[in-house]
Amino acid sequence: MSHSHSTVVVRLTPPGRSAVATLLLAGDGALAMVRSRFSGGALVPNKPVFGRFRLGDTSLAEEVVAHLLDSNRIELHTHGSEAVLSRIEAVFVEAGAVVLSWKDWLLRDGVEERCRSKQKAFAMLPFAKTERTAKILLDQCNGALERELQAIRSLPEPEAKKHWARLEENRRLGRYLVEPFRVVLSGPSNAGKSSLLNAILGFGRTIVDASPGTTRDVVAAETALDGWPVRFLDTAGVRETDHPIEREGIDRGVEAIRFADLVLRIIDLSAATGETVLPHSSERTLTVFSKCDLPEVQEKLRALDNTLAVSAKDSIGLDRLLENISRRLVPNPPEFLEAVPLDY
Repeated sequence: MSHSHSTVVVRLTPPGRSAVATLLLAGDGALAMVRSRFSGGALVPNKPVFGRFRLGDTSLAEEVVAHLLDSNRIELHTHGSEAVLSRIEAVFVEAGAVVLSWKDWLLRDGVEERCRSKQKAFAMLPFAKTERTAKILLDQCNGALERELQAIRSLPEPEAKKHWARLEENRRLGRYLVEPFRVVLSGPSNAGKSSLLNAILGFGRTIVDASPGTTRDVVAAETALDGWPVRFLDTAGVRETDHPIEREGIDRGVEAIRFADLVLRIIDLSAATGETVLPHSSERTLTVFSKCDLPEVQEKLRALDNTLAVSAKDSIGLDRLLENISRRLVPNPPEFLEAVPLDY
């Protein structure tokens, strides 16, 4: 039996050993392909039927539950072993079907008549790293953008412009629903960057030592802040050096800063710099004063207003710092059911 390549077979369950796995056969020839090898009850829409599916031209058969979704789509629920799934797929391929990944299936034009934004949300959903980002993607799967666009069409121009501006603001957030924000810790050697990263993570990700130049490369670690995925990058301390490996580490740190969503400028006021270090703010930079448990640091901080001061040793100021990082990364988080464009 031969069918066109419009008939596809898709694994809907993830790989690995499991009790039950699900294959979807979709296309003009789907129902005929299954009927030719299925013995059991009649295949009628939305009525799962238990039966046996013949494997190849032998007497071997596999027990399955067949579920006819409509005239062009049918699911087979069967044993979850790789051997069984591969053999059933091979039967359909021999009959003219094409194996398609679940991601390609979700993105294929015309699947359940989903619009592109819904398709992309469905494809991104399995890669959401937090519950918060998964909920936002689910809102998009359920048509949040389409509802917003329809509402904008009925609004007067001034109000419509406000809604468009909000969509543009949310557009930037789209990519970070599956990719973490990049937050780089930067500053002089021995400023406390590695200690601060370990305190944020809650475990010793980086080696800490009083000797300058301990961090020789960019060290990355991921966590979640307020439900947003964040990758922190600890960089080599900036200083004059002739050591080629340390020089390479410093250069990599500079490169990491170029692509950072936020840079934490770590300043150690206990260091003898010979100059007054003032905090400065920008959209991409947050000044953080470290080692605030030291009396000499506390004294200098009194002369500075509105500072972020932390002590990695005593966990002082960490909550406030993390709140500031989250607010800088996502100043105005989307509300429940709010549209977030995914065409970043």
